[in-house]
Amino acid sequence: MPFTSYDNLISEMTAGKRLCLPWQKNPTTAPVAANWYSMWAVGGYPGAGPLFTGTALQHQRTTDLTTGSLYHGGNKAADTKHLVYMNALASAGATPPVLMLVDMVGYYPIVLSGAQQVMDNSSGPNRYVSAGESGLQAILVSTVNNGATVNISSLNYVDQDGNAGSMPVTTTVAVTGAVVAPTATLGCRVVTTVGGPFIPLAVGDCGIRSITDVTSSAGMTGLLAFMMVKPLATLPLPAALIPAERDLVMQIANLERVYDGACLTWMIFFPVATGATFTGQLDVAWG
Repeated sequence: MPFTSYDNLISEMTAGKRLCLPWQKNPTTAPVAANWYSMWAVGGYPGAGPLFTGTALQHQRTTDLTTGSLYHGGNKAADTKHLVYMNALASAGATPPVLMLVDMVGYYPIVLSGAQQVMDNSSGPNRYVSAGESGLQAILVSTVNNGATVNISSLNYVDQDGNAGSMPVTTTVAVTGAVVAPTATLGCRVVTTVGGPFIPLAVGDCGIRSITDVTSSAGMTGLLAFMMVKPLATLPLPAALIPAERDLVMQIANLERVYDGACLTWMIFFPVATGATFTGQLDVAWG
């Protein structure tokens, strides 16, 4: 069960219910400035994850045992696990990047065809999708250079409460096709141009349980993927070689839950076209 007080948290941690998770990612190839990138394909520790393999349009679940995920100690039975601390530094970059830790619940591989494409959710997202939970965010990334830019004209989903929802039709969501293919030193670029890294949602929606279908204005030649993620913590970095840290108990008292099976990975926003090595640590505790 969750912690009942600060004293209870200290008691559980001093009893050994704590784990330090060092990590490093090496996106040293220069990115495109003012863009988000997924570190899923980037080397370091943990190593690079596979480039969104699986049957097109079929949701592929990911867990803490999926290659590319940061392993966080396995299931903890009746206890719940939470983030308590994080830090990171970048080796370069006069204008600091922003790092976002996410739980990637899964992804939909897709090649945009210019027609409506219906998703297969027979093994759909299985975390953050129960009653009372906030749902997920969808991030569209590219695995190859797809050529010309197209628009997503319609995207339907099941919202955080289990109702039908749709991306706002007045929002033009361009998909940038001409991107550098991801490598172990670059990462997968987010290819939409509005909504930050996330696909825009209807007014009143805070998340989605699954994607129902998507329609684009034209086809593309290569594979993309809708990553289904839960943002857990964001950490702006101050400058090269200067670490940033967050106390997630007292400084920002949210104790974000790390579910059993969570697939932990990183998104990074690069303000300038400077690659860097990122080094950091997460601390989790359970009780």
